[in-house]
Amino acid sequence: MLKKTFLAVDIGNKNIKAVWGCYGKQAITVLEYDIVKSPDNMINDGKITDIEAVASTIKEIIKRNRIKAGKLIMNISGTGVITREVQLPKSTDEEIDNILKYDAQQYFPVDLDNYVMDFRVLDESSANSDNMCRVLLVAVPLKQADEYMKIAEKLNMDMEAIDIPANSITKLLFGIDNTKAACFTDKGIEEFVVLDIGADTTGVYIYHKGKLMFNRILLMGSREIDRYISNNMEVDSENAEKIKLERGRIFNEDEELNEPFESVSLCNSMKPAVNSLIIDINRLVDFYISRSSFGRIEKIYICGGGSQLQGLDKYIGSYFNVPVEFLHKFLSLEYKGKKSKDKLVAEFVYLANVTGALVRE
Repeated sequence: MLKKTFLAVDIGNKNIKAVWGCYGKQAITVLEYDIVKSPDNMINDGKITDIEAVASTIKEIIKRNRIKAGKLIMNISGTGVITREVQLPKSTDEEIDNILKYDAQQYFPVDLDNYVMDFRVLDESSANSDNMCRVLLVAVPLKQADEYMKIAEKLNMDMEAIDIPANSITKLLFGIDNTKAACFTDKGIEEFVVLDIGADTTGVYIYHKGKLMFNRILLMGSREIDRYISNNMEVDSENAEKIKLERGRIFNEDEELNEPFESVSLCNSMKPAVNSLIIDINRLVDFYISRSSFGRIEKIYICGGGSQLQGLDKYIGSYFNVPVEFLHKFLSLEYKGKKSKDKLVAEFVYLANVTGALVRE
């Protein structure tokens, strides 16, 4: 018998992703999913600017896929969402909540009266002391959170939770606090990076022994590649993205001799954007390593719509000199929907965040 089901939704600048499913003792069960193009000008930097358009699109997804879930989970992001990792004395959740009521202001340079705040204990044992723990603090602008709550009202659904991508990816991989069903199957890797490459942002998440050790959001994604193609080939952004996905491939200079002139020309038009993104990722990885007492990064996993650029996995791998794999290859999921399992696997690059959001206590 299936457990209580949820509809998880991630609203991106390019696509709205929805997954209907539940989390059980063995794995995440996906009952159905859908990916649709986001209405024009309805979201900007994580803020919903057209609530009616978003709600209408999600309603169509629910109707088309015959989704029967009364509770909604939504991922929220944007530059207004602030995260901080802090060291606090080991305490119960209730005690941490009380500590933060008085001390939160020292961690956030904003007026917290205009924010809603939550936390998650990342690790019970701090590197500095056995009596301390690492806690991830999240502050979301009240106005932005209210926009998401209004979506639930428009859908006549209860809002179960508003999550952030870093937490959703962590739950996707390791379940809840590494104590329940986990989907990640690449068990031999202790320290690795997950790159979630979206249209306008890239999430950089670093893990050590199943614990999230570092997370940052870069304000750059695959749309920057489209912009370079558009400028060089004098086409609009929609056609630039089509060219990238259908004909684009990124490769190193030593491979150019075996490639047609058109492929080399297109590759060279994309390289400035790709290299800029990789340099920013490397800056964050170097920062983490400089502060870490652990070993070196063993592997990089990629997901997100921007990871679809052909050759990107190999190109990133040659820069960092570590293996790079698509994240979905190492996930164990149960699918009971009407689409084929192969289709789910092919499209899962878009669904990592939103699927992880389904993982609840």
